[in-house]
Amino acid sequence: MNPNVTPNASQRGPPRAAAGRLLGRVRSALIAVLIVVVGATVSALLAAEWRAGQLSANRTAFGSTAAALSSSLGSKLDANFALTRTMRAIATMEPTAGDTRFVQWYHELQRGAPASPGVVAVLIEPVRAPALAAFRRQAEADPTFRRLIRGRFQIVPSGRRALYCLTRAIVGTDTTTTSLYPPLLDYCAPVLPVIGRSPYAALIRTGTDTGSFLVTSLPGVDGSVVAIGAAVYRRGAPLASVGARRAALIGFIGTSFNSAELLRSVLVGHRSLSIALYHENAGGPLQLIARVGANQNHEAGYSNRKQLPDGWLAEVSGTAEGSVSAEAQGIVVLGLGFVITLLVLLLYVAQSRSRQVAWSLVREKTQELEFRALHDPLTGLPNRTLVLDRAEQMLARGRRQHVPAIALFLDIDNFKQINDRFGHWAGDEVLRRMAARLGSVLRATDTVGRLGGDEFVILVDSAALDTTPELIADRILALLREPMVLPEPVSSSVLVSASIGIALGLPASAEDLIADADLALYSAKAVGKNGHVRFEPAMRSAARDRMHLEFALVHAHEQKQTP
Repeated sequence: MNPNVTPNASQRGPPRAAAGRLLGRVRSALIAVLIVVVGATVSALLAAEWRAGQLSANRTAFGSTAAALSSSLGSKLDANFALTRTMRAIATMEPTAGDTRFVQWYHELQRGAPASPGVVAVLIEPVRAPALAAFRRQAEADPTFRRLIRGRFQIVPSGRRALYCLTRAIVGTDTTTTSLYPPLLDYCAPVLPVIGRSPYAALIRTGTDTGSFLVTSLPGVDGSVVAIGAAVYRRGAPLASVGARRAALIGFIGTSFNSAELLRSVLVGHRSLSIALYHENAGGPLQLIARVGANQNHEAGYSNRKQLPDGWLAEVSGTAEGSVSAEAQGIVVLGLGFVITLLVLLLYVAQSRSRQVAWSLVREKTQELEFRALHDPLTGLPNRTLVLDRAEQMLARGRRQHVPAIALFLDIDNFKQINDRFGHWAGDEVLRRMAARLGSVLRATDTVGRLGGDEFVILVDSAALDTTPELIADRILALLREPMVLPEPVSSSVLVSASIGIALGLPASAEDLIADADLALYSAKAVGKNGHVRFEPAMRSAARDRMHLEFALVHAHEQKQTP
């Protein structure tokens, strides 16, 4: 090619088109990348925000639940402490009261504010060796205590000691301590059977010297059984010093309960939580009393500690019921964001094709609506509107070709009897089969339609007709007379006959053509049914006379009714 020659437009076209296509692909790729970047960024931000919101909701729900559980636990513990205080007050006010008296007091207390189930209270009385005989006489004189020891005053462990710490009274609903500990167990003995070295002497001494409540686990019993201990002093005695308190000591109240059962009663309905109970005695360390529930290893969820009265501490951990993993929800939101991004990308790529698909769907739905508007829903045949339109076309064609238009108006004889005998379902089935039979006997250029009810209209193209309308009507009647076997639930053979009115000519309108065929049908019905009659102009006069007669009869009847 000569370099001095300038390329013409046709030569410049292909490179420019290629460049345009390349530019379009680059632009599309850039937009696609932008969609992906923006979608991924927004998805990540929404996922992080959603996760933070769910974490906050879970934390709030857990905090509310933990506070309610701690409050409930505090109320139950307070009830146990209240029983200890009450029993100490009884022992202070009635130092000579025995087991019978304590049981009476306990029953009265239960009427007002029942103690927690499984709680037992014991009054332990220090008895010097010289006073042991008097203690025995008092104990054996008390019928309730006598039943408790079963008539056998036997101190465990046996042997002579300077001081005994013996049970004076016991009340409550639980039998755990009484079944494992002998009724006359000496709590001050240095060594106890089953238990071994006794911790009780030191506990009684600590409780006496401090005057405070003590909480401890009961050795030799299920580890979840704990006791609340409190010293009982002589009424009115000074208690300002340790020596004064020791001198005023007259007994020791111990209230025991099953801490695990207590915690389980609080956790009812909260399977995703655990609760731990701690207590701190005066001057002592914080000690774990019991822990129950799920998630006891704090592997997941939240933890909440609440200080309760009388040295108790409740710790609730886990997740509130119905909480959803914030991590899982964040991942779901992120995944949904990616899916939406992908959908937007696919929508962008397929936008040109989607428009074509949309127009195709519109055309399809439009055609469907047009079909429904122009066809009978039961039989699928053309309805009155479409029949009249085709009749007008047939009349126009007949005028151009100078051939008559032919319309057959058909009505089923005694159709109401079919509905009355077999039901409307059977009538509908007969109409559908009638439509099929009529369609089988006609040519492709003919039209059969349903006007409504059991009325059908047949438009016959007379341009290439080699027979008469009467012969066509005869063939139709013969075909319709063949029995119809209806399916379940009718399962019966039905004989159908029809009457046909024939109209032939080129009237002014399709309505006139159908009306003429209808008048002929009326005459066919009048002469005996199951036949056909051709329209005659005289039928119009007869129809008008009949209509005037009916109007006159109605008018005369109305005049007769008028006073």
